[in-house]
Amino acid sequence: MEKYRKVSYSLPEETITEIEIIQLMKSTEQIKISKSEIVENALLYSFDIFEEELRAVDNIIYIPINFKKTIIQTYTISVDVLNKLNYYASELGIKKSHLVLAG
Repeated sequence: MEKYRKVSYSLPEETITEIEIIQLMKSTEQIKISKSEIVENALLYSFDIFEEELRAVDNIIYIPINFKKTIIQTYTISVDVLNKLNYYASELGIKKSHLVLAG
């Protein structure tokens, strides 16, 4: 049974740059962390917020945003986190890339 899966999300340049900055900052602290780990950790910390949004889903008005200059990025994320992300995206009616961005 696979534990990790490669996934691709279309993210704004600014978000990709922020992920790279986090990785660089960690490397100066002698901490090796991949971009995939940064994205996965951000999602893990965001699931509580997504849960709150899920409780208020009837009161939320989702306005789709089309970001300019998005770039498709591929990350390797654990299947458990991916399944939870898929659940929130489905229940909230929001694109997974937008939830990654929110994370």
